[in-house]
Amino acid sequence: MVWAAGLGLAVIAAIVYWTGDGQAGGNGSWNIETAEVERGDVIESVATSGSVRPLITVEVGSQLSGQISEIYADYNSPVQKGQVIALIDTKTFETRVLQSEADLRVAESNVIVQRAGIDRAKANLRRARLEYERAEPLAKQGTLSASDFDTALAGFESAKADVTMAEAQLDNALAALEQRKASLEVARIDLERTKIRSPIDGVVIERAVDQGQTVAASLSSPILSRIAQDLAEIQIEANVDEADIGNVRRGNRVTFTVDAYPNDEFSGEVGQVRLAPIEENNVVTYTVIITAENPS
Repeated sequence: MVWAAGLGLAVIAAIVYWTGDGQAGGNGSWNIETAEVERGDVIESVATSGSVRPLITVEVGSQLSGQISEIYADYNSPVQKGQVIALIDTKTFETRVLQSEADLRVAESNVIVQRAGIDRAKANLRRARLEYERAEPLAKQGTLSASDFDTALAGFESAKADVTMAEAQLDNALAALEQRKASLEVARIDLERTKIRSPIDGVVIERAVDQGQTVAASLSSPILSRIAQDLAEIQIEANVDEADIGNVRRGNRVTFTVDAYPNDEFSGEVGQVRLAPIEENNVVTYTVIITAENPS
């Protein structure tokens, strides 16, 4: 222990010597900085980038084909649920409604005719039954020829068949009437669909058609505009490398900046970690959804 202490004194003496410009009693000085011991958290951060999007975006399309005659909502226009934002030319669809209404009136008239036919057939059946009932006892007494009796019987059977046929024709007319009602309802629905309405309250962030443009809905519903439901809440779709995704959990706090406001820092939290990997150029990433408030 004595030799260790002597070695330590020798080392200190050497340090003093060299810091004093080679002189044991030099004017060299030491600057010693002190700080209080503090406790803190060890933070592991993950850096990434992504795109800022509205929390809910709805694509508004058209179920009909036709020419856009009016546009009532442009970019950045606030809209209410049910508000008309565009109009397809209505002339063709109004004509279809008129045609369906006329077909319905014809069907209603046909039902009236068939009901009248049933009344007439029943009247003929009553007359034929009376003739048959009068002929039957006469034929038994031998005062009526067999030919006349057969004629009365045939008339009675024919009258019953006429009633059955008239009732069937009435059923057919009633079915046709229901078909015409359904066709009219479809025509009215199509006419109503010429008014393109907003399905939600929000803001128009994209308009894909212009006034006078023709849209075709034969294969798929064409997109007319996109509406963001509420820009007070946004989400960021960040692509996190697979090497870092294990450290990301739902509820993790997030700080981020955007190019539009480079000097401001915003905060949010991880709302979802999607399990489906995305591979591009042999680089695997996972999509992480970050939610944040956007009151301004």
